[in-house]
Amino acid sequence: MKITVIAIALTLCSVVAAAQEPSLYQFTVEDVPTGNGKQTVTFKEIERTPTTSIVELSALAGGSVSGPMLIVRCMCGLARARGEQFFSLPAPEAGARAPRTVSLNPVRMEVTFPKSGPASTPADVRDPKPGEPIVFSMAQCDLLKF
Repeated sequence: MKITVIAIALTLCSVVAAAQEPSLYQFTVEDVPTGNGKQTVTFKEIERTPTTSIVELSALAGGSVSGPMLIVRCMCGLARARGEQFFSLPAPEAGARAPRTVSLNPVRMEVTFPKSGPASTPADVRDPKPGEPIVFSMAQCDLLKF
């Protein structure tokens, strides 16, 4: 009898915990121009911890400006959905201009959520320094209307 009550209590606790866990963020954009015409790009959060999210992009689409701007738009939506004020992309590796990825096929990146903005603003955000994470704020997202 005691074991049955404990088993029921543990089952109820796991059901309640699963029900309270927030749903993972997802954003889809239709008809994104690519080198091969137009396609649908999906950005989805596939794993969440209290301080990080692993996100997956179905494709890196668009031009030299529109592709990164689409990623920033998706990251702004993710941070807003999590109630965060700042988000950070991984620091680029030496010699690279783009953030480091967890994997390339599919494209997966780890996003962190620092509690404050960067100590200083880089002279040119198009030229990130190796080892320095790229930090964005929700104020920047608001300025971009993302």
